[in-house]
Formats: sequence, C-alpha cells, structure tokens
Amino acid sequence: MHQENFLVQFLPLKNCFLQFSNKWFQKLNNPKCLCVRLVHPETKHDLYMSWAPQPSYALNDCSVGINATFAKALGLQEGELVIISSEERLPSLRQVFLTPVSSD
Repeated sequence: MHQENFLVQFLPLKNCFLQFSNKWFQKLNNPKCLCVRLVHPETKHDLYMSWAPQPSYALNDCSVGINATFAKALGLQEGELVIISSEERLPSLRQVFLTPVSSD
C-alpha cells in the first residue's frame, strides 16, 4: 500500500484499532505489513497504528473507521482527510509521553 487518502469516519467501536473496508483489509493483511502510518492533516504528526483483525463492511473504500473518543484524543475530526501508508519497518522509539484525557 502506497500512500492513500482516507476520510475519517467515527464508528461505534469499543477499541483503538483502525477499521478498513474489505478491499484495504486484504491489502494490509500480509506478514510484511507491521502497522500503518497515519499522517495527521493539520499537525503533520505521524501516528503509527494497527488495524482490527477483520474488515468493516460498513465502510466504503475511501473511509477509515475509528472510535470517536479515541480519534478526538488524537486530534482527529470526523470527515477529515488523512494520509495512510503501510509500514514494513518501525522507527526506533526513545521516549513516550502519556497525558490523561481527563483528571478522572
């Protein structure tokens, strides 16, 4: 999968995986693809994510599904255009910063 444009679509999910249509799920479902890189439209930050272990038949081929709460925590809005590509190698990680969404 080269870079592809997708529209963010909020789905009533209870997980933090991306959901793809059957077409894109089949393209991603191979041993070489470790994760996908989602480029945030405004900040241009790279978000490395994994996808659900089954396709979503509720999505068209131009959309990527995600839990609304999780998406908003990442700064994504429904209907935004994002760029997604498959990754065979992951970059090295030196630090992780965690910030709670709320004080609860």
